[in-house]
Amino acid sequence: MKHVKKIKIVFRGSVVCNFTKLEERRLGSVSMKKAILTILLLGSLITTYAGHIAGGELHYKYLGPGNAANSSRYQITLRLFRECNPANNAGGSQPAQLPGSVLILIYPNSNAAVAPIASVNVPRVTGQGFDPLQIEITQGANPCLVGNVQSCYFIGNYSFTQELPNTSTGYVAMYQTCCRSNSIINVQTVDLGNNSNGEGASYTCQIPGTNSLPTGNNSSPVFQLKDTTIVCQNTPFMLDFGAVDPDNDSLSYSFCNALNRGGTVHSTDPNYIYPAGTVQYSGGYSGNLPLGSNVIINPTTGIISGIAPASGYYVVTVCINEWRNGSLISSHRKDFALRVSDCSLVGASLKPSYITCDGFTMSFENESTSSGINSYLWNFGDSKAPIPISTNPTPTHTYSDTGTYTLKLTVTSTSGCVDSATAPVSVYPGFVPDFNVQGTCYLNNFNFTDAT
Repeated sequence: MKHVKKIKIVFRGSVVCNFTKLEERRLGSVSMKKAILTILLLGSLITTYAGHIAGGELHYKYLGPGNAANSSRYQITLRLFRECNPANNAGGSQPAQLPGSVLILIYPNSNAAVAPIASVNVPRVTGQGFDPLQIEITQGANPCLVGNVQSCYFIGNYSFTQELPNTSTGYVAMYQTCCRSNSIINVQTVDLGNNSNGEGASYTCQIPGTNSLPTGNNSSPVFQLKDTTIVCQNTPFMLDFGAVDPDNDSLSYSFCNALNRGGTVHSTDPNYIYPAGTVQYSGGYSGNLPLGSNVIINPTTGIISGIAPASGYYVVTVCINEWRNGSLISSHRKDFALRVSDCSLVGASLKPSYITCDGFTMSFENESTSSGINSYLWNFGDSKAPIPISTNPTPTHTYSDTGTYTLKLTVTSTSGCVDSATAPVSVYPGFVPDFNVQGTCYLNNFNFTDAT
């Protein structure tokens, strides 16, 4: 009896081919070729449809007049973000690598569908995980952070030079891709085909024409890389989405709608749709409220602040209006998938102010609920009190006199993080409301007199 040896091929934990050695001999290389083809197809699908893009920005720089009459040269750059650590990728899946090249199309600036006037395949010039030229932004161990969380992003840059005729309406450069990070909370998913769901993105920049910029030239603002910090759920936070403008134009910031994938189903799909549509938001979120009603953006500085929502991924898009001599000349945008983590920051947090009109005694507590605090120091600002300080987490203090005092709280974590906060305390006992009433008869006037 012949010994029949079984051959099993496993790809990422799943059996993709299972046959005997005898069958392999009879079939020659056909079975093995099918197995290899199956593996390649699976690998292709996983790479093609893996969610990986965490954000992007398309910006440009004016280089000078073009070679042709009445034209200008621009350096156009796409900057893409993806998370470094597969374990940090939303949904826990393996993130795809940044593409080796991207297709950037340039359209006449129009609100209606128009054909592109240029199509450029742009290689990645810097940045990629595991590449010598990788660009990496990492925020690691933070002594004020409670929870094992890190923030790390790889950045890929794609840059090229383009000469464009000067026109009245100007141009829009655009890159579209199928795949954002997976499991985004505030954006609805769409069917990408081949049993894959998700939502993609469009990254655009607007080059003004002579209608909005009759004289001179323009380079777009560029967002600073200060928005990849760790944000903890249900905790006060601040993100800097500010930009630098090379022309010193005035900038105003606002939340705006994120753009969708057009018709693309993988990262190099040329099926672009112009103008780009907007994503569909879910869960009560919107382009104007991408992180809920407790988060705002400063229109002058671009700083986003407030109370973070629950942990997960959220698409945040910030639009910049660019002003020169009081006139709007262009708009610019950045799209980023913010990861809100299950963590907390050790901190001292007080109410904006405290006041008592009924006695001299007040009780205080830290408004921050972090579990990593192991010591408190309260200074009540009452220099006449026998004991003007306390180490009690929730102290009570009786002030020595009327007046306004400065309360200070300092907290320390088990890892050595120190934070402090101050607030005014107004102590004015004896301020009691009262009034007198004159009048006794029905349908007659009653007089009310303040007797406070």
